[in-house]
Amino acid sequence: MMLTVSLALVITQMSRFSFPCENTIVQRLASPGSRHTAFLFERGCGATTGFSGHVSIVGSGSTPNGAGNVLIAERKNGPSGSETYHGPSIIMRWQDETTLIVSLDPEARVFKQETVFGDIQVLYTD
Repeated sequence: MMLTVSLALVITQMSRFSFPCENTIVQRLASPGSRHTAFLFERGCGATTGFSGHVSIVGSGSTPNGAGNVLIAERKNGPSGSETYHGPSIIMRWQDETTLIVSLDPEARVFKQETVFGDIQVLYTD
């Protein structure tokens, strides 16, 4: 009984120390009318997790908070070897104010891939 209580106390205390994730912005791309900004960023969440590429769309003047709201993917075969970005190849371009085109490495492992975000359509190509 005492061991169970002690273990529960240790787990409770450890949960207070979270390991925050860190976003490193790789690219910032304003829409043609500057109402929105698409961000490509790398997200790292500690030594036991890999780096992943994220895409978020936010209002002009804002920055992404948390994980990507449009795309989350990682390289299929580990880090890229680049010193600055370790995620899969992701290229973004705005077709118009409400259409973002994202070219994504076809070998990437995709965890999230939204095709609509608010009034913005997201199209994916290889």
